[in-house]
Amino acid sequence: MIRPHPAVWRFVHGLMVLYLGFLVFLAFQTVYDARQFMKHLSPDLGVEPNERNYAEDCRIYMPEKDNKFHGILSTILDPFVLAHSLGWFGRALIYRDYAMLWTMSILFELSELTFKHMLPNFAECWWDSWVLDVLLCNNLGIILGMQAVKYFATKKYNWRGMSATPGVYDKAKRALFQFTPASFERYMWGLTSSPRRFIYCAVLILFDLAFALNSFFLKYELWIEPPSCYLNSARLVLLFAMAVPSVRDYHEFLDRDDEAGLEKLGSFAWLSSGILFAETLVCYKFGRGLFPKPAPPIVFWAWTLSGIALGIYWIVWYFQDKWAQAKPKVKSM
Repeated sequence: MIRPHPAVWRFVHGLMVLYLGFLVFLAFQTVYDARQFMKHLSPDLGVEPNERNYAEDCRIYMPEKDNKFHGILSTILDPFVLAHSLGWFGRALIYRDYAMLWTMSILFELSELTFKHMLPNFAECWWDSWVLDVLLCNNLGIILGMQAVKYFATKKYNWRGMSATPGVYDKAKRALFQFTPASFERYMWGLTSSPRRFIYCAVLILFDLAFALNSFFLKYELWIEPPSCYLNSARLVLLFAMAVPSVRDYHEFLDRDDEAGLEKLGSFAWLSSGILFAETLVCYKFGRGLFPKPAPPIVFWAWTLSGIALGIYWIVWYFQDKWAQAKPKVKSM
């Protein structure tokens, strides 16, 4: 990573180390002490926020109200609607693959249904989850992000240095271009290309899903109320900054058979894994006793049966792939 400057990515690496140390510090606190400590970072914290439930009235048409479509309009005007699109725009710049992005989008909505008995924010109406979120906001962010990926991938780049650029205007333009990538390629993840590749991609999808869920569990358990508090936004900015090199490391590791591939997983990817583990550990520790309501049986059985079905399908796929690879060798003999 050389743009905008290697020092920038070293600074991001340093912030990741500091954040990991902060998470380790939180892991040794009680939930009460952690909430009180957060007041040193933002004086408004330390008070339990009011979590909005988006599924209180799921009617599309409300004849008793002056605004007959009050439910839909109040949801559309929620600040998190724009955050949805911006978040998936950023994910598109990171993962650069439609299949991966759509899989993540659908799985996150299923995760909201899974944990809505624990987090009030996850309780949404059907049209909010599948129409407003998946089909409109998420899809809009994904499409615009992939168009940006296409633009950067086909853009003509000029690698001349600042001193070799003539004129003040061209020098200023070259200085601004320093903050754009030196090169930009679209990642070919091959989610369904082979059983082995499917497992690798599934690990990356689960990592992204865990980071997204940790955002909601951390703010609920530590009483961090966005958008008034900057801490949640600062964490998301850090996650985006560290995801860019981490995903690149992982992609190059998967393509290690090529000349440009990495023989070992890069340091950014390992550090991101440590941060995810620490965040999940903090969420688990602070969440004990905080969610007394058990998961509905349909949630348990839906994920159990889906996991069994997917496992059986993958095993059949794996042996079919092995048989297909061995068949040409048998014929050649």
